[in-house]
Amino acid sequence: GLTNSLNIGNANIKGKVRTGAFGLPAVGSQGTVGSSAWVDGGNTGIQPGWFADDFNAEFPDVLPPFNGGANTPVGKKISGTNYTYVLGTENYQLSSLSLKTDDTVLITGHAVLYVTGNVNMSGSSQIRIAPGASLKLFVGGASANLAQVNISGHAKDFSYYGLPTNTSLNWSGNSEFLGTIYAPSASFSMGGGGNNNYDFQGACIATSVTMNGHFSFHFDDSLARN
Repeated sequence: GLTNSLNIGNANIKGKVRTGAFGLPAVGSQGTVGSSAWVDGGNTGIQPGWFADDFNAEFPDVLPPFNGGANTPVGKKISGTNYTYVLGTENYQLSSLSLKTDDTVLITGHAVLYVTGNVNMSGSSQIRIAPGASLKLFVGGASANLAQVNISGHAKDFSYYGLPTNTSLNWSGNSEFLGTIYAPSASFSMGGGGNNNYDFQGACIATSVTMNGHFSFHFDDSLARN
């Protein structure tokens, strides 16, 4: 029943808006919600039939992926390049993850990484997922700051899971983000944005989402098929 529970502002949303019972979205004078034809046609407001207040769902807490028996990631030099960490098809655990400018984590297999504390990626640091590889990142710390993650893969290859103690998530990379985020207790902030058609490609569940600056969010239809 929250009025303005979704503040669309002057954004262009090609899709449908659904809230809980009696919820009402706020739409700016240049905001628009509806089909591609409706939005591209220069219409404003919500297209008839593209809003409903019947949304009802449960978002269960994220549990730790494992209890003990995990490996500690180590760095490695591959083809002349030094990587801060290289993760294969194993379970890994760190008390925190801090990547400085130019630090790179390489994922070569189907890895699960559990960070019990905070995650901080600064500058041009990267989490690079090799073709055919994937990463499930579980974060138990209060905050996570992401930069360049999975910038050349598929959205299904990177999955972020925030435990109930993970209350703040920020992405400020001026590059594409491909992945899924499930952090039902976290406030998710996205800022900046480069010149790509889609800055964020994937799907997201969070307690709140704030988008600032030149920014685009694209739901990847292949997630529903896969």
